[in-house]
Amino acid sequence: MRRKTLKHGTLTFSVDYNLDCEDFELTDVKDRDLTEDVDFKWVTNYVHRLSEKIKDFYPSEHRTEGTIHLSGDYMLMKYRSFKSPDWDNFEDVDLGVVDIVPFVYTT
Repeated sequence: MRRKTLKHGTLTFSVDYNLDCEDFELTDVKDRDLTEDVDFKWVTNYVHRLSEKIKDFYPSEHRTEGTIHLSGDYMLMKYRSFKSPDWDNFEDVDLGVVDIVPFVYTT
């Protein structure tokens, strides 16, 4: 197994009420698809780390969908927080620029 760290790229994700990854797409800075190289557990672990390290990131108790653009020393982060199981009841949150939390995974 080889450990990799992504500091430049984009992660789009959806997690449930436990922050378990439901779906994701991962690309590097050259827009190459890395999704097949990464297991769902790595995205789950990453979202848990985000909830600990990014003080303004408040995942929903129902579902959270987000997009993170990693850019070296910082990242742009926005997400949709569902307020109920109803698909129409959500809040869009744009955190803007925040300190980077690199995406670490093993292939």
